[in-house]
Amino acid sequence: MFVSCGFTFLITLFLFPNISTGMFPESKWFATISVFIFNCSDVLGRFSPSLKFMWPRTYGKRWIIVAASFARVIFVPLMLLYSYHYIPSEAYGYVMEVLFGYSNGFVGSMSLVLGPQSRGIDNDGKRFVAGTLMGISILVGATIGTVLSIMTQTIREKY
Repeated sequence: MFVSCGFTFLITLFLFPNISTGMFPESKWFATISVFIFNCSDVLGRFSPSLKFMWPRTYGKRWIIVAASFARVIFVPLMLLYSYHYIPSEAYGYVMEVLFGYSNGFVGSMSLVLGPQSRGIDNDGKRFVAGTLMGISILVGATIGTVLSIMTQTIREKY
């Protein structure tokens, strides 16, 4: 779950807000609406784990959250294609923001919830350490994602 959590935030901060909101610079409202849609979808995704039917049914199916975290890589080519106007529709961007925001909220929250519930973590001390490691994985993922985003922006400005 630690890798899942870190990778989720890596992908999010790699694409949002630098790439996803800079798609239509001539539009006055695209970036504002895009950020609003992402944030609303993210909040819905974060509250979804409070509904127990959204959880993996058994301990053995926790891999679904890890797979969903790595499946979010699909947003990279989709957002980059859109960013370079190979898909010239603002509606597509809004739909991508809904999916991207919801998946960020849901997968990030489920990773944080299920991380301290892993096998072998059977007392409060171990849960505390697991929670701390989850926080560190968020920071590492966010840092790497931000560095990649800055590198991508620098490359885009040169070419």
